[in-house]
Formats: sequence, structure tokens, C-alpha cells
Amino acid sequence: MEEAIQTVMDHLKPLALYLFTEDKQVEHEVLTRLTAINSSGFGKFCAKDPY
Repeated sequence: MEEAIQTVMDHLKPLALYLFTEDKQVEHEVLTRLTAINSSGFGKFCAKDPY
């Protein structure tokens, strides 16, 4: 997960982020960390159960 977050942080603000996880803690961490890089965060966020 660290590598994925770092890859997003190393580039311009993404238009969208699709996260496939059942883990609410992971969802919260990704959302919190990536919105912290830019006050406007990213365009759209979608968290889905991978099944």
C-alpha cells in the first residue's frame, strides 16, 4: 500500500481514485493521507468491496 500511496503522491492530483478493499481502516488511511497532500484532494473517490 505504501508504494501505491507514494506513486499517487509523486504525480499531479488524480482525477479519480478507485479503492477496492473491505477494510474500513485502509479506506480511511488512504483517504486521509491522499487528501492531506493537497487541500482539494482529488476529483472523485470510490471505495468498493472487491467481491
